[in-house]
Amino acid sequence: MEPIDLTTAHAAEAAVAAYRAARRLQASRSVADDVALARFRAYFPLASESEYRGVMREHLSHKRSALRRFVRETRLQLALAVSN
Repeated sequence: MEPIDLTTAHAAEAAVAAYRAARRLQASRSVADDVALARFRAYFPLASESEYRGVMREHLSHKRSALRRFVRETRLQLALAVSN
């Protein structure tokens, strides 16, 4: 049974997890992309492929910027600790 959660962030995370699982099982990129699209459509059945790609692009962009910010803050804290 699929979780009932209608936020795009959760749907995008589920799609990313499905994509990574398919790639771990040696599936080609196109097959893994189809698996991720199917997983996303489990949350939003009427979503088109272009909507899916837009949501995924935006989600991954936010995720990368959050990771960069975290790394930057960690480096700053480490530099302050070393300088003291």
